[in-house]
Amino acid sequence: MLETARISAVTGKDPKNLMFVAYTLEEPPYFYTKNMGSDRHVKALKDKGKKVELMTCLEMLGYFTDKENSQEYPTLLKPLGLPEKGNFVAVVAGSKSKKQAQYLDWVIRKAAEMPAEYASVSAYVHQGGLSDHINYWQKGYLAVMLTDTAFMRNKNYHKVTDTPDTLSYDKMAKICRALAFYIIGKEKALPEKNKLSIEK
Repeated sequence: MLETARISAVTGKDPKNLMFVAYTLEEPPYFYTKNMGSDRHVKALKDKGKKVELMTCLEMLGYFTDKENSQEYPTLLKPLGLPEKGNFVAVVAGSKSKKQAQYLDWVIRKAAEMPAEYASVSAYVHQGGLSDHINYWQKGYLAVMLTDTAFMRNKNYHKVTDTPDTLSYDKMAKICRALAFYIIGKEKALPEKNKLSIEK
């Protein structure tokens, strides 16, 4: 998130139109409670009548593998013939944010040059709502989640083996650049060292 914010800032995008937020208390025992940082924040936005064009939730974006049968899925998604290798980025939308998620899916494929899989799920599908975007969905705001699918792929999840050397930094860097492109829009040019040239 911080690197995406840095790249976005040097493009000349008006910072008043962007908000980068790191939320606390997303994990149990606080998850699905009013103590979640994102729940309190989105409630404050709602109470003040603030408009939110889109919330993009970054949830676990560092573990990728080309190992066969390394990717698991929720039971309802298993019949859909989705990839068996955990080498893609999942873009998860709520019922109202399909268009935004489909564009983000395209940006990941083109700008990050990585496989991406788009899914539209209900706010009450367990695995589809396991992060801070759920509070935006429940308050009526548009939100999408970008994830490596966490425990459905990464067997180090919440274990002592979840160490820096297990992460794919080259892919994370590509995702940062793609997210900056997604935020500023394709009509904006990035500085030369971060240059992207993409035609939709």
